[in-house]
Amino acid sequence: MRDDRDETKPPEGPLVTSGTSALDSADDARGESVTSDDPCPEGQPGGLVPVPVWDRRKDRRALALLLLIVWLVYLVTATYDAFQLNDNRAVNLSAWSLGTRGTFELPAEWEGGNRWISEGRDGALYTNRFPGAILWTAPFHAVAEPLFGIGTPGHDVLLNYAPGGVAAATVTALAVAITFLVFRRLAPRRTAVTAAAFLAFGTGVWSVSADSMWTHGLTHLMLMLGVLAAADARFARLGLAFAGSVLTRPHTAVVPAVMGLWESISRRSWRPVIVVGATSALGVLALAVYSQWHFGTWIPVAGYDPARPAGVVETSWTVTLERFANTLAHHQRGVMIYTPALLVLLPFTRHGWRVAPAWVRSATVGGVLYLAVQLRVNEWTGGADFFGSRLTLETLVLLSPLLLLTWRTCIVQSERLKGACVGLLVVGVLVHGYGALNPITVESRAEWRAELDGLCEREPDMNGC
Repeated sequence: MRDDRDETKPPEGPLVTSGTSALDSADDARGESVTSDDPCPEGQPGGLVPVPVWDRRKDRRALALLLLIVWLVYLVTATYDAFQLNDNRAVNLSAWSLGTRGTFELPAEWEGGNRWISEGRDGALYTNRFPGAILWTAPFHAVAEPLFGIGTPGHDVLLNYAPGGVAAATVTALAVAITFLVFRRLAPRRTAVTAAAFLAFGTGVWSVSADSMWTHGLTHLMLMLGVLAAADARFARLGLAFAGSVLTRPHTAVVPAVMGLWESISRRSWRPVIVVGATSALGVLALAVYSQWHFGTWIPVAGYDPARPAGVVETSWTVTLERFANTLAHHQRGVMIYTPALLVLLPFTRHGWRVAPAWVRSATVGGVLYLAVQLRVNEWTGGADFFGSRLTLETLVLLSPLLLLTWRTCIVQSERLKGACVGLLVVGVLVHGYGALNPITVESRAEWRAELDGLCEREPDMNGC
């Protein structure tokens, strides 16, 4: 097969640039495999990495094929029953109500069920979930209800959760596709596709985001749309994309703050920070209105405790550092355990940083600050009865462009590092493949099945039994 990096047709489209560098010469001549006594010599490559040639037809075909394959795999492995965490089920409860009844309010008979069901300011029942994930999932329930619905089930665990599984698989596959477009700004087509595939199958993107309706898949999509807009210097589009992420995970607001400020400093212009700030603030405003409408507080926390954001300043740094260490290396939730290729990539990121454009650097810093906020306002575990590390997913996604540049500028220059990294990437795929097929423990599934059977034994006439 002819290497797509040897194309000689005239460049076209927004990804075009002229000129070559030591990096591109090495890529073309040796297929991105350069040996050296020094795995990452300081003198190579110099300057920014030129944007690879864009071939509209071939890149669109690669995008479509990647999206289709990822989506089909995700659909096969997603969870479609009630055996998932309260978090995921709660999103489906609100989405079902919105999609089939036109209201966020839940049926009164579900009181005392899911632990995330709470009473709103009007005395009605709602979940405390953020509206972004609910709004995404609602159309899937609206379509499924006339075909497979049973009306209002007598208990929340008897709901049809399959639409949530389809919604999770779909939004996460779309997120991977947009990530490919981001990677394509930094690498040749084959490299970008391979990197996107490893992110799709070798991380919690598969075993967590695509498994059931967490907030992570939609947040991934919004973050990558924002980063893609930053790569193209579309600042209004950047802010609007991050407004969507704020509606899903509000503390992602630190990312547009960093990226807007960074772009303004690097361009010596106030325009980026003003435009990004104004447009991304729409997400904060919308969430504040939603919180006031349903829960009587202007603090943008939906149904969460309004005092929770205070943890950003109140949590001790000792606790924060302990949470950070566990997030990295704990055997149950450590991202380095479940994505072991980071052990090779992270120590050499300074080489990727040296050639990274401003938008890659700002996304990296934004991702790290996001994780710091996450660990100061919440525990590092992210709950129980799910596979792997989920609270690091947004940071991992935002770091992925820098990791790709680290691969291109350093890792491939050493056969030893390259072999170790590829081997660990494959291990990650196997690990998360297992997690995608076994998202909860056998013991938990058996326990939940017994509770569900007991519910229907006690009330066999309950709708849904």
